[in-house]
Amino acid sequence: DERYQSMARFIAEHITHISQERFEEALQKSVEAFNHAIGNKPFVVVIGSEMKAYKSGDWTLDLAEEQGLSKPRTVIRLGTSRERYADKGILAEAFDQHPDVSDVLFVDDASYSGESLGGMTEEVQEALLIKNRQAKFHFVVPFMTQVARRSFPRGSKVYKTNWIPTVRKIFNAEI
Repeated sequence: DERYQSMARFIAEHITHISQERFEEALQKSVEAFNHAIGNKPFVVVIGSEMKAYKSGDWTLDLAEEQGLSKPRTVIRLGTSRERYADKGILAEAFDQHPDVSDVLFVDDASYSGESLGGMTEEVQEALLIKNRQAKFHFVVPFMTQVARRSFPRGSKVYKTNWIPTVRKIFNAEI
């Protein structure tokens, strides 16, 4: 069908490839900005690691550490179990073990809808609420949409991200 071919061509023409070099440069800027802001304060890192697979949060964190990310107290991997409340237990244990931590860093390569990172922030907020604690949320996510940014809690700090357009914005600009 000609409509589908036209749509496929449109999408292909508007895909932006981000090279590994450009990604690592953007990540480096985010890491440096975060390190400067956090100083010597203790923090924990939260990433999504669905069912122990090596996901984007894992390899982005590995790269960030290679680029000099300050050392966190611990790394909390959410989504590593099929058990419904496993993440709540993981979070509760991590916050019990690190009562002096009031900063939480979320790391990922990119965020489009904000659904994944937004869901993780909600889980962390719930765990902190149960512990009667508060924390400041930080994001080292080199590429994201404004839609994703709006899914993060008020007061969150995003470090040196590169804004990318949503599919809706691309379509609206061209129609």
